[in-house]
This record gives sequence, structure tokens and C-alpha cells, in this order.
Amino acid sequence: MGDPGDGIESQVVSGARWVVLLRVGTMATLWITSIALARLLVPSQYGLAGMAMIVVSVLTVFQESGLHAALIQRRDRIQEAVDAATAYAPFAGVLFMAMTFAAAPLAGLFFRHHEVTQLVRALSIVFLLRSISQVPIAVLQKEFRFRSFALVMLTGSLFQMSVAIGLAAEGAGAWSAIGGLIALEAWCALLMWRVCPMRAHPRRASLTELRGLLRYGRNMVGANINIMLFSYVDLAVVGRFLGAPALGAYTIGYQSGKQAVANVTYASNQLIFPAYSKLQDDLERFRRAYLRSIRFITTLSVPVSFGLVVVSNEFIRVVYGERWTPAVPVVAIMSLMGLVLSVTATMGEVLKATNRPGLFFRISLLETVLAVASILVFYRFGIAAVAACVASAVTITGGVVTWQISRILRLRPADWIGVLRSPILAGLALVGGIVLTKAGVGALTKTATAPILLLLVVEGAVIYLGSLRVIEADRLREFLREIEKLTSLRRLLRGLRFGAGDASPTG
Repeated sequence: MGDPGDGIESQVVSGARWVVLLRVGTMATLWITSIALARLLVPSQYGLAGMAMIVVSVLTVFQESGLHAALIQRRDRIQEAVDAATAYAPFAGVLFMAMTFAAAPLAGLFFRHHEVTQLVRALSIVFLLRSISQVPIAVLQKEFRFRSFALVMLTGSLFQMSVAIGLAAEGAGAWSAIGGLIALEAWCALLMWRVCPMRAHPRRASLTELRGLLRYGRNMVGANINIMLFSYVDLAVVGRFLGAPALGAYTIGYQSGKQAVANVTYASNQLIFPAYSKLQDDLERFRRAYLRSIRFITTLSVPVSFGLVVVSNEFIRVVYGERWTPAVPVVAIMSLMGLVLSVTATMGEVLKATNRPGLFFRISLLETVLAVASILVFYRFGIAAVAACVASAVTITGGVVTWQISRILRLRPADWIGVLRSPILAGLALVGGIVLTKAGVGALTKTATAPILLLLVVEGAVIYLGSLRVIEADRLREFLREIEKLTSLRRLLRGLRFGAGDASPTG
């Protein structure tokens, strides 16, 4: 989804193919694991694991210190920067591991569950493991070595799934999810340096180089803290005030409603930041590349978001079971939020690539303040109200960041209309078709069987593609060409052969 010239498009397309494979694979393993654990664990056990992971995720933001973004943005003295970051990262990892282990009882007190203390202490080793893999991951992404990165992460996800489900089947309860995460991080720590194209020399580390990296990353740290607070305030409030069963249902609904679109935008962002960093001095190419990427993302995400809204009830009952029906409204709300995210989630990469991390920080702060304030007021109305607060904060902030991106890239209202009109109209046709089908066979859809769900999904896909062909055939052809590039089986198999290399950094 880049723009031709200087080898950037070939790098992006090659990298995108592996990132798509990675996201599809990890999404599949995540869903399989989530479904298996939902059926093997009771909601309270699922919620306990979520409570422990919230604590570790909060502290992980501080550990990263903006090094990832700083290394990708760096244009010269790359080896010196890698040496400095490699010397710093393990020190920070050990420090945060010790702090987390010592402070774990506070998490138990906050969530009113003693078992959370032990779960957090077990997860503290994640900080050490991530400190080992942090630098090579940034180098792999900077150099467009997405084949190596994807293969390590895919095999790690399979390992995580096997460990988590195996422990759950043995009756490990909440410890099954914890064990799976530790297994994944250990796998990455073991293999990421082995596939990294650079070798670090920590003994040559320069304090001056480290200060430069941390200086660039300080705004990113602030933004990451805001994003972290935004991402976990809802989970923390639900777990603290509504209890573990409510947190389990909210987590299922949140992940199911947001995950599909989040995977698309996450995959895009891994490619967009290094690619846009190379285009920041060419506004016209930058604008074309940005609009092209947004066209692709929205064409793919709109039917997912709209479709999940209208089949949320059938989806939860078929996939997770009747006991998880409280998650249905959360799925619907998060699906609508996913539509907003499909447009706005990549905008942070534009701000970083154009050297505006301070603006990125301020916008993320606005989103966090809106979410925290509204959740603390409305959480008493249940998990659906919490989900609505999160979606409202995303929507309001989305309007602000869209205005800023329009100024930076000189985008006109007509540009946005051209990007959004066709997929939204086709998405509305999808919704109308499924609603009519459900009304016509209401007695059947009440049973929420897998064949009925499959019928609705297939119908929605056919209506969406058919409507898009009628509304804007060129848009559909462009989308199918992009899909063909990303999913070329012949090229993928060639890359999987022993000895095949990554895309060259020079294209």
C-alpha cells in the first residue's frame, strides 16, 4: 500500500504479505485460545487472568521508553544506536521485573483477589524476556525483515496456544493464560536475535547515543502511557467494581468486537511507520500513499464492523456459548468503534513519521481524559455503558486527529468522501440484507446454530462485494489487486523455502 518509487512499494508489498500472514495466524490462534479457555474455564478464572495481565501491561509501557520508535526513525549511526539500546534494555527489564514482583500484593488488594498477587509475580519475568527481544524486533521492522519477524511470531503464537490450552485442560485455571503468555515471550527472547540482520555490541554503548534515543522517545512514552491508560481503564474499573464474571464477559465482547479491525490496523501500522518515514520529505507521494492505504483498510474493515453488529448475538452464542450472552452488546458497540478505528488508527504513524510526536501525545491525552472521566461516571450502568464510553472517546478524538491529518497532508473534504462513501454505502446494504433475512427466518435464527451464522456471514459478504461493484467498480478492482499481491501463494511458498531471504532494505 505504498507509493511507487525508490523501491518502497516493493518493500511494503513484500513486507505486507508476511504481516498479513502473521496477523491472520495470530488472530486465529488468539480466537482458538480464547474459545477454548472460555469453554474450559469459568468466567471468574478468565477474569482473574485478565486482572493480572492488566497490571503487567501497564508497566510494560514504561519499560519500552520509546526505544522502538526511536530506532525505526533513526537515519544515521544505526549500529551505535543499536549498541546503546541493547545495553539499556536488559537493565530496565530487570528493574521492572523486581518492581513488579515486590508490588504484586498491591494488585491483589486493588482487585480484592489474593490469587492475583501470585499471578502478577509469575508474569514479572515477562519484563526480562521482552527486554531481550525488544531491540531486534525494532531492527527487523526498520529493515523490512518481516519474513523473519513473522515466522518467529507465528511459531511463538502456536506455542502460546498449545501451552495455554494444555494447562487449561489439566485444570490449571487462570494460570493457563499466564503460562501461555510467558511461553510466547520466552520464545521471542530465544529467537529474535538469531534472525536479526545486525549484531549488537553492548560494551561499545555510548551514553550520548542513549540520551538521543530517549530524548526522541520521551513524547512517545507519554503517548504510550495515555494509550495504556485508555486501553486498560475500562478493564480495571470493570474488574474492581463489577467483579471478575463481568470482566470476563467484557473481555470476550471487547476482543470479539474490536480484534478483527484492530488486526488490520496493527498490521498496517507495522509497515506504514517505516515506509512513511522515508516519504516525509515528499508531500505529494506521502498523500497518495496515505489515501491508498486508507482505501484498502476501509474497504476491508467496513464489512467486518457492520457485519459483526448485526450478527453479534448469533456470533457469541455459537462461538462462546449461552453463558457469555452478556457480552453481546459489548461486541456490537466495539464493532462500531472498529469502523472509526479503521480510519484513525493509522494516523498516529503519520504524526510520528512527520516528526510530530508532541501532537501525538496531546491527542492521546485528550482521548484518555475523555475515556477515564466518562467511565468513572457511567460504569454503574454495566459493561455495555463502559463500552459506549470507550467508543465515544474514540469517536470524538477521531474527529480531532482527522482534522489535524487533513492539515498536515492538505487533504480536502472531497478526498475523505471519496475514501469512505463507497464502502459505507455497501456496508449499509450488507446490514439491510442480513436484517431482512433474520426477520424472514426469525424462528430459525433464534436457535443460533453454526449453519445459520455461516449463512448470514456468506450472505453479508456477497451483498457487500456486489454492492461495491455496482457503486464503484474501480474501487473493488483496486482492492482485489491489493489482495492478490498480499496473498500470492506462489510468492509466499517461495519465501517459506529453506534459505529464502527477506525483502532487501534497499528494495
